[in-house]
Amino acid sequence: PFTWSAASGASAYQVYLGTTQGALDIDPSPTQSTTSWTPTTLPSHTTLWARLWVQVNGAWRVHDLSTGEVKSYLAALLKANKEAAAQLH
Repeated sequence: PFTWSAASGASAYQVYLGTTQGALDIDPSPTQSTTSWTPTTLPSHTTLWARLWVQVNGAWRVHDLSTGEVKSYLAALLKANKEAAAQLH
């Protein structure tokens, strides 16, 4: 699933998936208040873009990520979590 941290003051989220930046040609999430969503289908062997819409005080804000950026972000989180876990032992 796609998961994200809650934005301060957010009342709703929606995720668009596409094969180009800003496109919605794969799968949209429903408008929801939760911070995770599992798409019903994902094509393989293509760059995917995720557009996260966040509603704060009635206004929608957007942030785009390509799968390469998502992978880099997740790798950095994994490294940070491993380093934190090593310090606990």
